[in-house]
Amino acid sequence: MPALADADNILYETIKQKILDSQVQMKKTESFTMVELLVVIFIAAILTVIGTPLLRGRINSAKWSEAETGAATIRAAVRTYIAEKGVNYNYSDLEGSLDDRFVYESLGFSNTDLNGRYFAQADYNLSNVSAHPSSCVITVTSSAVDGPPGTGTLAADGTWSVAD
Repeated sequence: MPALADADNILYETIKQKILDSQVQMKKTESFTMVELLVVIFIAAILTVIGTPLLRGRINSAKWSEAETGAATIRAAVRTYIAEKGVNYNYSDLEGSLDDRFVYESLGFSNTDLNGRYFAQADYNLSNVSAHPSSCVITVTSSAVDGPPGTGTLAADGTWSVAD
């Protein structure tokens, strides 16, 4: 019988060792190696470097949409003004900055109607006001500290463009 007890003991120790080995193996597969972690950090850094300028461009584009909306509002007011005054009126007094009291009151604005987050009323300038056809050119440059760079232009034909 002692031989049988020794065999059971050996079998017990063998099974115990296999269980311990499998637990050690599981612990090894459950964690990441330092190289794997560094690769993930490296990929995240590359995506950040690539993504930041793209995101900044989208942010500036969103800021310029404020100016485009303001310029379209001014254009509509100019066209209404031209319709009221007629084709024989001299529109040169309407040209200039929208912080000029005569200009903004002639178009039906108050001194703060066109103030926004990134553009103030003084940032809008009218030029080339004409009754043939009723049109004007509106240029916009932000004076805000966090405003977008460049100059936006709403051309006489209604096309919007931004030049850096």
